[in-house]
Amino acid sequence: MELMIDIETLDTAQSAVIIAISAVQFSLPTGTSEGRVFDPITLYPSKEEQFDAGRTSSIATWEWWKDVIASNPRAKHEFENMVLRDENRDSLEYITKTLGKLVEYTSGSFWCKGVGFDFPILKSYFNSFNLDSPFEIDKRYRRLRDCRQLAGF
Repeated sequence: MELMIDIETLDTAQSAVIIAISAVQFSLPTGTSEGRVFDPITLYPSKEEQFDAGRTSSIATWEWWKDVIASNPRAKHEFENMVLRDENRDSLEYITKTLGKLVEYTSGSFWCKGVGFDFPILKSYFNSFNLDSPFEIDKRYRRLRDCRQLAGF
């Protein structure tokens, strides 16, 4: 199984506050999640913890979110769920354990849309709390892939 990761942030810098981390296992040959060990999951890190750790947001990214919401009414609800509500946030411990288990049960590569965005921000997120990114343990960082490459398979 492969693992697709997608994050939503409040900045484009590596120090960005992460408002959501989504992950789904999938089969590369079929492109489906049939046979997966875990159901798709979205984790919501605490913004307060991240701001306290010095992570950042930017006006440009807030403006981008404003444009997304204006062009897609459904995005407003998703944005409010990710950003405005602070209750029911996942703890750093839960996020670390959950992503660690996903990595453990993924035999293939880790995919995202642009390996220069999601994985460096995730690495920085974990480093902000003096933790290693689950995607770098045991040299797994060599298996990071850009989903835009999938068109070539």
